[in-house]
Amino acid sequence: FIHVKAGFEFYLEAIIRNFQEGVWDESAKYAGCLLHMLEDSCFGAHALEGPFGSDMFILERLFEAQEDDWEKTPLSILAALDCSAVEPEKYAPRLLGQSIPEIVMHLYAAYVEAVNCSRRLCFNIVENVRQNKAQQNADLIRQMAHHTVRLCADTLFSAWSVATHSFEQTE
Repeated sequence: FIHVKAGFEFYLEAIIRNFQEGVWDESAKYAGCLLHMLEDSCFGAHALEGPFGSDMFILERLFEAQEDDWEKTPLSILAALDCSAVEPEKYAPRLLGQSIPEIVMHLYAAYVEAVNCSRRLCFNIVENVRQNKAQQNADLIRQMAHHTVRLCADTLFSAWSVATHSFEQTE
């Protein structure tokens, strides 16, 4: 938590400061870095790491790898996940806080929740592929993508809200 907290604070401070100063390119750079970290942590193989995780090879050890079938190793299955066909959902971002410390606490909790959900979905996705039921993965991939997008939307909405001192929740 100490390291993630420091990273969240650093990026949120830079995003909010640049929003307030109207320096959009710099805001986008810092937001891109933070969102990239959140997206990577919440989708696919990287969800196996992160808070309370292990490493990307945990499923390789858990499932007995099939020697000559690279496409069915857990890591290759998760690395090949594609969310480009996932339809966007209607979502109103939620405010994570009215100050950076408050956002950090709520963001960390939401981040842990999203990563843990994705980690469980990863296990199910691998199991489906290994049992020749990959067609059942579309909904699991959709769930993982939506959790990730919601987390990113909440983060940006909260940073913008603090920068503009506008804390109206959207519908």
